[in-house]
Amino acid sequence: EEPANEASRHYMILTDSAGDVAGWAWVDEEAEWWNLQNIWITDELRSNGLGLHMMRYIESYHGFVAAQRSTPPELRLTALGPAIGFYDRIGMSPLGGVVYGKTLLNAELNEGFRSSHEATGVWSLGGG
Repeated sequence: EEPANEASRHYMILTDSAGDVAGWAWVDEEAEWWNLQNIWITDELRSNGLGLHMMRYIESYHGFVAAQRSTPPELRLTALGPAIGFYDRIGMSPLGGVVYGKTLLNAELNEGFRSSHEATGVWSLGGG
């Protein structure tokens, strides 16, 4: 079992139906909150809702982890440039400067993502 309050890193990869990388994210689980270090979607696939799906995946993954052990209840990130509008639209709250946050206390495990959470952390556009 993972020791409490030990920082860990979670990687997520989004692939297209051909298995090519379409996006990725990584989150550091720190003692007080989860810190989204980076989220990226290929230029060709931006503005198609994939950033929102990646964020929902991260929230669902938090619910998956929280169902197994104690984990910090908040997600934080640094929003820069055009990403600020994206984070505003998806319900992240400014905490000061370019730092945004969201409480994930009630984050639920999305059953559509369960097999990916249990297996590899790779989520495919092809449905699983």
